[in-house]
Amino acid sequence: MARLQLGLIGAGGVVQMNHLPALEKVPQIKVAAIADNRPGRAEEVARKRGIARHFEDYRALLAAPGVDAVLVALPNALHAEASIAALEADKHVLCEKPLARTPGEARDIVAAAREAGRVLAVGCHHRFHPHVTALKRAIEAGDLGEIYLARAWFLRARGSPALGSWFTNKQLSGGGPLIDLGVHMLDLSWWLAGRPQPVSVAGVAFHKLLEGMRATGSTIEGYGDGDPDGVVDVEDLGLGLVRCEEGRALRIEASWAHNGPSGRGVMLYGTKGGAELEIGAENRVTLWRAEGAEMVSSPLDFPEGPPAPVNLLKAFAARCAGGETPVATGEDGVTVLSVLDALYRSAAAGFEVKVG
Repeated sequence: MARLQLGLIGAGGVVQMNHLPALEKVPQIKVAAIADNRPGRAEEVARKRGIARHFEDYRALLAAPGVDAVLVALPNALHAEASIAALEADKHVLCEKPLARTPGEARDIVAAAREAGRVLAVGCHHRFHPHVTALKRAIEAGDLGEIYLARAWFLRARGSPALGSWFTNKQLSGGGPLIDLGVHMLDLSWWLAGRPQPVSVAGVAFHKLLEGMRATGSTIEGYGDGDPDGVVDVEDLGLGLVRCEEGRALRIEASWAHNGPSGRGVMLYGTKGGAELEIGAENRVTLWRAEGAEMVSSPLDFPEGPPAPVNLLKAFAARCAGGETPVATGEDGVTVLSVLDALYRSAAAGFEVKVG
């Protein structure tokens, strides 16, 4: 199979720290070009990583020959513009999460993908951890029965992007940790639960700690370019209860800053058993079942394998080659953003709202 010729749209910290190291482990893909509008950055990254071509305008990359697909890794406000331009240029697209800032923007991207007949995938790499794959197989085998509730969390006690960067400006990002971190766990728990149709959301968003963190510098290095006078108008912690069809529900919680422990995971409640998924320094799955009046737990064994971002990129390459390898689709991205949009609307209104 010929290698997929990939163009990178964006050369920021996430690309340098995450995507490029993962791409080095994916023989099915060759990075053919990179673009970034910051003067000199694409050229510097191209030189360090041995990428043949570099551009300061991603549209020049799209016009260049020999690029089959692109990875869009720009600020959220630019996802729709760049993804649609790439699809109109007949490229397959892997867009970083979230697919866009709003459900409307996401639907526009999906429509462009359908018109172009190209692959559109969202960078929800948590689906591709080896222990997540093992849990999904156990679910599909019926080990948990009907999953009627999923709880998911991605909590950082002190783990904010740079304050005053685009991440903390709602107009540019779409929101704070819920759309930045919670999008991962919402997608993962919804997918593991069988993708139930969301109906309504009751959400709460707190704005308590971020402004106070400006003086302490409690931010993640390389995670946005801060500005001491920049906008900080997003939540530092948010949570929501999602009601779904057939009486099922999801609960999501995400934070960049709170006074408590950090961690991420999913708890699934089924009619035959339950499962606790832990993601972090140690990846684990614990299965729960009833034996009489007692609850008994056991670990789920899973084979070691490549890390999740590598598996995602391999799946995307296979999908572009015509395979049926599952990825988070554009339609999945629309559903997840519709839930997040409803959560933010509910938090602002103070009552439960419909999804859509």
